Amino acid sequence: MISAVGKHVGRLTRKIYQSHGFAYAEILTQWATIVGPEMAQVCKPKTIRWPRGMESKKNERHKLGGTLVIMAAGPCALELQHDTPRIIERLNTHYGYGAITSIKIVQGHLDFPEPVVPRTPPSLPPEREDQLQTRLDDVEDEDLKRALAKLGRGAMSKKDNRKERKR
Repeated sequence: MISAVGKHVGRLTRKIYQSHGFAYAEILTQWATIVGPEMAQVCKPKTIRWPRGMESKKNERHKLGGTLVIMAAGPCALELQHDTPRIIERLNTHYGYGAITSIKIVQGHLDFPEPVVPRTPPSLPPEREDQLQTRLDDVEDEDLKRALAKLGRGAMSKKDNRKERKR
């Protein structure tokens, strides 16, 4: 049976995240939501250090809260230090229990991926655009029509480019 890939991502990435101390991948994937977009631009979670001891409570073993190590860019570490109670509260609210009890901040260089700049959609010569619009005349749903037009422009412009290269 076919199922969505998103259903399996947690299971597939669990060991990778755990090898870096992240038993909870959501801290990495939801970092901007947890600390806010401005703060997420100047810091990122590095690892979680869990205490060695475990406490037993009603025959269940619960981990004590961990220490989240955050890498911060230079002078932002001081501001981040003042926000640690808020960050701990937001993390624990996110998980619904005291998963994180403290935060350690280390200064360092952050490697963020380059922002993705949206490309301008390809344009077609007027006669090709008319051909595309004629094909889409029967489509009633406007959102679908726009999506198909965008797809069609991309496909038709690539086809035109291949013809020009062959000449």
